[in-house]
Amino acid sequence: MRMANRFIAIEKQVEAQTTKSGFIVTGQDLQDMPYRKGKVIAVSPLVSPEIGLSEGMSVYYNNVRALDIFHDGQNIIVIQENDLIAVDV
Repeated sequence: MRMANRFIAIEKQVEAQTTKSGFIVTGQDLQDMPYRKGKVIAVSPLVSPEIGLSEGMSVYYNNVRALDIFHDGQNIIVIQENDLIAVDV
């Protein structure tokens, strides 16, 4: 898949999160969180090179503005460059 404009394709990573007090957050509570972690599967050539984003990197993104698409039997998340929150290095 090749991305157009300033879009980034992401594979959603499902993970349980633990709070500082030791509670494990899963299910509906995790779905209600506005930010998610994912793995980059495609990056538009128009995305700012300063970000240093490439396929296979883990990122955090704004889930509220993310688009779900179904491509080649796979559910893919598509976000705009400005919905990228952080790159996990």
